[in-house]
Amino acid sequence: MPPPRIQVHRTNFVPGKRLGGSAIGFALLGLVLFVPVSAYPATPAGRGPAPPTLALEDTLPVPRIQLREVEVRAGRMSLDQILDRIVAGEARRDSLIHDEVFDVYVRMLARDPGAESPVRTLVSQVSRVYRQQPRLKREIIVKRSGREDMEISAGQGMRERIIKFAFDPALRKLYRFRIVGRDFAGGHIVYRIEFEPRSDFYKLPTGRLWVDTNEFVILREEFWYRGSSPAPLVFKSLDNFVVERTRVDGRYWVISRVMGRVTFALPILGIPPQGDMVISYHNYRINQGIDPKMFAGARQEQAEVEE
Repeated sequence: MPPPRIQVHRTNFVPGKRLGGSAIGFALLGLVLFVPVSAYPATPAGRGPAPPTLALEDTLPVPRIQLREVEVRAGRMSLDQILDRIVAGEARRDSLIHDEVFDVYVRMLARDPGAESPVRTLVSQVSRVYRQQPRLKREIIVKRSGREDMEISAGQGMRERIIKFAFDPALRKLYRFRIVGRDFAGGHIVYRIEFEPRSDFYKLPTGRLWVDTNEFVILREEFWYRGSSPAPLVFKSLDNFVVERTRVDGRYWVISRVMGRVTFALPILGIPPQGDMVISYHNYRINQGIDPKMFAGARQEQAEVEE
């Protein structure tokens, strides 16, 4: 019986082009299934088929590659340098915004202490806010329900002091800061920094914040009054306040949500034992111009004092 005939097809090899996994797999499967052992000529000693002949490139020595070690030394910023950069980054953030329009959704909830206590809505309000440098502001209430004796306002100024009060020049020296963590996110480092009053004498909150080192702006802040109160006759404690920011138009950092819980010292005259506050900000339009007629007759807010 004559040995089977084997046809070898020539393939054009293109340097840099990889064969697909399925093509290689089918080629190997064809060799195993359709090329019998008897197709190889026997060795003179009769010890079985001869191995396939190696190509020239299979016999060349494997090149050895040695990589040179390089030591990179970069000085780590001190805590004071980081704090100074945060102040500068926040100042730059403020300088970028000339005018802004946004919607504010506010809910004030009443509850008794305890996880299972029922929750009832005191006030629910939706308003649109127009603000322009240096001191112009107008707020239009779109929808409101609940108690009429509770006034809710978006507040004055465009500096968003609620998220960076610890860096106010008058307060920073009263705080002790420390770095508690570094996270890698979005291709750069995010610092987690805690702050607390240097003395119990100062009725100041304690908290932590997350700082983006790409622009050195504050992304998130948590703070609380637990051992002390800024107004002991009104507030017993202020717990779990959270302030978050989002980025608009890929350039402007603005507040997106504020949440917090207040325990009142004297729950009388309709004041609940505890109250929850939830504020969210939506539909930002920044530096798109505001018609001057929008501020006609509107109350001119007192500008925040720049230190």
